[in-house]
Amino acid sequence: MLITRYQVYGLAGGASSESKSAEYGCRMDSPRAVLTHYPLDTGEQTGLSVKLVHTSDLRLDAGYADLVLHPEVARRRRERLREVFAGIVRHAKTQNAAALLISGNLFVESRLTPDTLAFIQDTCAQAAPLPILIAPGWTDPYSSSSVYARNWPGNVIIFAARSWTAYALEDTPLIIHGCGLGTKPPAKADFGGLVCPADGRLHAAMTCALDRAAAAQPGAPRFSSDELMLDGLHYLALGGRHATMSLKNVSGATAYYSGAPEGHSFDESGPHFFLDVAIKPVDDSANVVVQPIPSAKTIFSTYTVDCSTYFTLDELAAAVRALAGDGQRDAITRVRLTGEPAPAVRGELERVHGLAYDAFAHLEIDLPPFDMQSSRKVTEETTAMGAYTRRMLDYLRDAPDAARRATIERALEVGAAALRERDLPVRGIEDGTA
Repeated sequence: MLITRYQVYGLAGGASSESKSAEYGCRMDSPRAVLTHYPLDTGEQTGLSVKLVHTSDLRLDAGYADLVLHPEVARRRRERLREVFAGIVRHAKTQNAAALLISGNLFVESRLTPDTLAFIQDTCAQAAPLPILIAPGWTDPYSSSSVYARNWPGNVIIFAARSWTAYALEDTPLIIHGCGLGTKPPAKADFGGLVCPADGRLHAAMTCALDRAAAAQPGAPRFSSDELMLDGLHYLALGGRHATMSLKNVSGATAYYSGAPEGHSFDESGPHFFLDVAIKPVDDSANVVVQPIPSAKTIFSTYTVDCSTYFTLDELAAAVRALAGDGQRDAITRVRLTGEPAPAVRGELERVHGLAYDAFAHLEIDLPPFDMQSSRKVTEETTAMGAYTRRMLDYLRDAPDAARRATIERALEVGAAALRERDLPVRGIEDGTA
C-alpha cells in the first residue's frame, strides 16, 4: 500500500474528509487515496498500551568494497543481514506488536537483487496481518520506477510522499505519520508540515533524516528539533544514524534513532539493536518506554595488541587468535599492533595474518608504523631490508638541507613498506597532502 496523501473515511459523527484534512494539515492534491481511519470511541481502547517495534538502516545488499572482504565472506555477511531482518519481523509478530516501523535505508536500491527483493516481500507477507510501515530513506528512495512502486503484500504500508502523511492503526488509538524520501531530498518545509492535533489519540511519526548535530551524509536531509518535536507527538521513530540513541534537550516527544541492527564497518563496532517501544496513554499525555533488543549476528571489533610483550611470532599469533573467543566465527576483526617488536618478531610481523586469519570471518592487521628509531635497529639485520636501510641512512646523514632530508626520510618509509609488502597512505612530503 502506497501512502501519498490523506484520505479519511469511516469517521464518527460524519466528519468530512475535507475537514479532517484541515485538522491534520495535509494536502488533497493527489488522485491516489490511501489513508485508513477508524472512529475513535471513548471506550476502553483509549487506555490501552500500544507496542511498536522500530528499526532502520539494514542496508540489505550493501557492498563492502572498503573492507576488501573475500567474496564468500561478503556473501555470508549479506546472508546474516537477511537473517537479522527476518528475526526482527518475527519478533514483532510473536510479541503482538501493533506495527513494525522501518525508518529508511532498508536496502541499497542500486545493488538490490531480485532474490533479495523477493526475500523482503515474502518475509513481510508471512508476518501478516502485522502492519509493516516503511518510510523510504536515501539508500532506498521512492520514485515511480523504484521497487517500492511495485506490488507489495497488503500488510506493507509505504510512505511514498515527500511530505507528512498518516496511517491509523486499526483497533488502537495510534496515528502514525510518515515522511518518505524521494530521489531528491525533501525540502525543509516538508518536515515542517507535521501536525498532531489534540484529538485524544496517540501520535507517532517516522522518517529517515539527520539531526543538525549529526555528521553530514550525501543525500541525507537534515532537520532541527523544533520542526519535529511537537506538542501532541508522543514518539518519533528516526533512521539515518547507525548507533542507537535518543535525541536529548528537546521538548515534546520521545525521539530515538533505532540505529542499524548490525554494524556496517569498523566505525560501528560492538553490539547493535532494534527497539521495542511501548506507548501508554496517561491523562492528556503518554508514557513511552523504549527497550533496545540485541540483534547483530556479525560483530565488528577493533583490538590493540602490544607487540613488545611477546618474544616469538607464535606467541603473538596465538594472542591474536585468542581475540576471536568462543562462538565468534562470524567476527569481523581489526587488530592494531603497537609497541617495539622483539628482535625475533620484528621482521616477521606480516606473517601474523596468515597464522591467525582462519579464526575469524575477516581479519585485518594494522602493523606498527615504521619510524627512524626502528630503522636504526633494522640496520643490524643481515637481510635485504637491513641493507636497504643502511644505504638510506648513509644518504640521510649526508643530506645537505632539510628539504633533501625530508625526501630521503619519505623514500626510506616507502621503500621499507614495499619490502614488507605493506600498504602505505599516500601523502605529500612537506604538508601531508596527497
